[in-house]
Amino acid sequence: EIALRARAAGGHINLAPDPYSQNASSEREVLVNSLVHRLGGKPAGEIIRNADCTGLATRALEMSGHAVSRHDSRDSVLQRAMTTGDFPNLLGTAAGRVLLAAFEDAPPALRRVARLNNLPDFKARTVLRFIGGTPSLERVNEHGEFTHGALDEGGNTWSLATYGRIVSLTRQALINDNLNAFGSLLTEFAHSAARRESDVMAALLTGTPQVDSANLFD
Repeated sequence: EIALRARAAGGHINLAPDPYSQNASSEREVLVNSLVHRLGGKPAGEIIRNADCTGLATRALEMSGHAVSRHDSRDSVLQRAMTTGDFPNLLGTAAGRVLLAAFEDAPPALRRVARLNNLPDFKARTVLRFIGGTPSLERVNEHGEFTHGALDEGGNTWSLATYGRIVSLTRQALINDNLNAFGSLLTEFAHSAARRESDVMAALLTGTPQVDSANLFD
């Protein structure tokens, strides 16, 4: 009885569903896919059809154990969802998927002449290379000895850098369910990121890059 009353009053932290349970994870994925769909992206699974932004926010609140009345206004529902529920994280995950998909679909430009590599942090890394290749092999007689060959080492240093901008999604846009307009803006930013990548690579190639302690273009 106490649990029922607590839920009717808006839920209780001890009565909220486990966010790591299988059912809760599945419900979260459905909400994320639905938001991806509302943002104009391609969902990777089941979606909630005919549900606007307020309806998805209501589902997020209920999933967190918060009761939503049919008398609540769209404004109050969205304010509660953005401050007390998991809706901001779900919306951010959906926006990230739309942004990444649009970036990967952007024209590759100079991406074909590069190789993708990942680093766990921003520390500078040095890639060692042997300049001139390995020395030629010498013939060894029956009782002879192997002789030493010389190797010339060269190093190229690189590190990660961060590029970014902040985009605000207004409360009015959420109330008016203008997520598709926000999704178009995400696509434009993805193309902007692809252009920035090409500009950085072009600057490296058209400048005076040092490779193996020598000019790349001489």
